[in-house]
Amino acid sequence: MSARAARFARTAVVTVVAAVTGAVAFLPGAAQAATASSAPASPITLKVGSASPAGAFMPGGATKTITVTASNTSGKAARFTANLNGMADGALGLTERDYTFKVAPVHAPATSGVLFTQDGELMGSFYPKGGHFSDSFTIPAHTSYTWKLTLGITKNWPANDDALRLTFGANYRQITKALAFTVGHRRTGGPVTERFTGGTTIAPGHAAYETLTVTNRTGAALNGPVDFWLDEAPFGGPATAVDVWKGGRWVAVRDGGELAVLNHGLANGAHVDYRLRVRETGTVKAGAKIGVAAIAGVANRGPISYGDLHLTARR
Repeated sequence: MSARAARFARTAVVTVVAAVTGAVAFLPGAAQAATASSAPASPITLKVGSASPAGAFMPGGATKTITVTASNTSGKAARFTANLNGMADGALGLTERDYTFKVAPVHAPATSGVLFTQDGELMGSFYPKGGHFSDSFTIPAHTSYTWKLTLGITKNWPANDDALRLTFGANYRQITKALAFTVGHRRTGGPVTERFTGGTTIAPGHAAYETLTVTNRTGAALNGPVDFWLDEAPFGGPATAVDVWKGGRWVAVRDGGELAVLNHGLANGAHVDYRLRVRETGTVKAGAKIGVAAIAGVANRGPISYGDLHLTARR
């Protein structure tokens, strides 16, 4: 599961659930594919120039410009809706403090534009000035419109993410072009890993004892605070509870209960362990499957890793 595939009310959590369901994105890939396959062929062609200047983005350094041209190849006016999507090539989601963006018409009507974040990814558009996000340009027959996009990476960009991928689309991805950028000098972009070790079954009077290990393999320190949380009961699952070993004793984890706060973050290559106990609190049918999903995160950047444990109830 992608670290940005689901929305969470908290920005950093470790959650135990019976089943994990990915949330619907702003415009799901399946819906985009269906829209593109069912729509008639567009007379619009899209050309995306190379970024200038060439080379890597430096956080806090020079911006880059990208020229985008939409051409109407037909003999009548045609609609052009601009779509922008992007994501960092690493574990941490992006915030709107990580980048700058603006758009200016070169040979096109007056234009407005926006690039915002959703679930740690970039989503944006440019449209007729005074209009709205999904508004379209009407390009006359056999005419091309051209815009200059300016993108910058700020010093707030997470060192854990060493690349940025941008996709430029026309008419809700009937046509797409992509650019990839390196960010910074260091090779990072690795994962934050989670691993469960311990039992595989639970039974009345016999809990499953587990160790959850979260390791930073991103290539750079995770800046604090890093928060960890645990929800007590699996959503819609069997009658079970979770305890955490804390202060020399087992402590029941309440719904939304906090496991720890790493105020100073987690160094590259470092790990943190949590001892957990999953136990029955009521009658669970023999053979029932109990899923445990752990989610770790960094404040304001959403979930950064997932781990799954599957237990079987026995008698």
